[in-house]
Amino acid sequence: MRRFGVITLATGATLILALCLAACDVDLFGNDRQPLVGPYGVFVGEGKYYLVLDRFQAGCGLLGDAIHQIGWNERVILVQLEPCVGDGPPSGWRVVNVQAKTIETISEGLIKPRPDLTDLKLVPAAEAWSRGRSRRK
Repeated sequence: MRRFGVITLATGATLILALCLAACDVDLFGNDRQPLVGPYGVFVGEGKYYLVLDRFQAGCGLLGDAIHQIGWNERVILVQLEPCVGDGPPSGWRVVNVQAKTIETISEGLIKPRPDLTDLKLVPAAEAWSRGRSRRK
């Protein structure tokens, strides 16, 4: 009879541990962040995509908002933002200089005249995240 109590206790502890791990939003295997260029990556959480360095940054990633669409090369990343919380229309543009690690706000009208941005192909955030997954394999 005593052995049954030990097995029940171990089983109960295992179930509690499994529930705790399943309940928390912890990326144990590093699958939520996918590489993009340089030290930058795309992080997915709560159905939105964020530009991050080596991990998720609180407050909606590096840019303070979610990615609507994104284009990049080895030198720059161009991001059209969308609200981090709730739904809404795209809310502005950011340019990230990959080497200098600087972020600049830019208006849509200034994108085409800039030679470092004209050849970038913008893709939806989910596609950028998927491309990162395919580079990891």
